[in-house]
Amino acid sequence: MTSGLLAAAGETAVGTAVAERFVGFALDPSDDPGSTLRFTPEVRLGLGSELVIERPGPALHDDQSWLLDTQEFRGYLGPFSALRLIRHHAEDMGSATVDGPRAAFELTDGASADCVGNPRRVPPTLASLHRVSVQPSAHSRSTCLLWFSIDLFLDDEGRVAAVTLDLWEP
Repeated sequence: MTSGLLAAAGETAVGTAVAERFVGFALDPSDDPGSTLRFTPEVRLGLGSELVIERPGPALHDDQSWLLDTQEFRGYLGPFSALRLIRHHAEDMGSATVDGPRAAFELTDGASADCVGNPRRVPPTLASLHRVSVQPSAHSRSTCLLWFSIDLFLDDEGRVAAVTLDLWEP
């Protein structure tokens, strides 16, 4: 059962709002002093269904805090950063719009699938949290190699408790 902000505002509305704020935050994390995108005191960052590191929420306003210094993931070489991936896609598309007919990104509230529709796993310790995914919109990628997903896991107050990045394996 959901409580707090998510129950009051509706999970989908809150999830969508947080995902849209995250895209804006990714474009310039230092520009958001925490008033629009809220983090829990400690935020876990991960790749796929594996959590890699925990960072203090306030530290995430520094772009360097998002770097996951992992050598390799799904055939790509690290380090990896959810923020940088969002920025690069927005730059490539010339847009940071979310949802809509020509948007650069699309949102999925709840369970999400990979590029070909297979269900994606969640880190077991995050299974009870509300999941919102930001992915490149279908029209903005010509191949699965351009697919990625940034999953935001929200606590019952709508704060970001964890963020995972997933990529399509070449």
